[in-house]
Amino acid sequence: MYNVICMSMIFVDIDGTLIDTVHNLLRPSEKTKMAFEKLRLNGHRVFIASGRALVLIDHTILELKPSGLITCNGAKAYYDDKTISEVSFSFEELAILNQVKKETNSVLYLESDEKIYCSDLNDPLHQTFVEYWRLNCSYLPFEDQPRSDIHIAMMFFTSKDLAQKAKQVLEANFDIRFHASGLSFDVNIKGVSKASPIQKLQELYPNEQTLAIGDGENDLEMLEATDFAIAMGNACESLKARADFITSAVLDEGFYEAMVKVGLF
Repeated sequence: MYNVICMSMIFVDIDGTLIDTVHNLLRPSEKTKMAFEKLRLNGHRVFIASGRALVLIDHTILELKPSGLITCNGAKAYYDDKTISEVSFSFEELAILNQVKKETNSVLYLESDEKIYCSDLNDPLHQTFVEYWRLNCSYLPFEDQPRSDIHIAMMFFTSKDLAQKAKQVLEANFDIRFHASGLSFDVNIKGVSKASPIQKLQELYPNEQTLAIGDGENDLEMLEATDFAIAMGNACESLKARADFITSAVLDEGFYEAMVKVGLF
């Protein structure tokens, strides 16, 4: 039994931790809802920490009433309904992404917290992406004009070879995080991760302990930044190697189990 009852700030991933779209777990389970309620009643502050832009976060996640949100893999963060940190791509970086998109014949998504821009709404790759992630939002036509509010990008390819080719070109200027399929990846602002706003919160509240739980490679910095790290049973091996504790898989109520075993309620 782990006993970390003095934790105050808890950072929780969405995909693969609270829900699993691949296996049709599209909404938080009743036990997950119960866990959030119990954590709140016990005085803990729970933050959602996701690679998703705010517009891509389902209302059922927001209905868990988190204390704050970390979106776009850390490029934007909210606490008590106020923005506490925000970084965006430069015009030069957006131009690089657009050029690589053309060279690899890929679909490029530019994401702000309010809008998602797609390079080709008629491309079959876009339809595959929407069906795979089961995202309920509107996609706007891609604009070549530079924008100042893009926090994260995503690229979708017809082959793994093209994805690797794009990665080799982009990784000098961006941090690349592949999705499980190997056919798509997130393009993050260099040096920005879910850990970035967590470190800011730690500076604001230096006497409070922190805990993080996740399953993917984009959760690694978050787990490294917190005092206690939990990997889901379905997590990638690199995350499990970093974790202080490995809970059950998302389909087996791993989040609820972890909160109990750690002693948070």
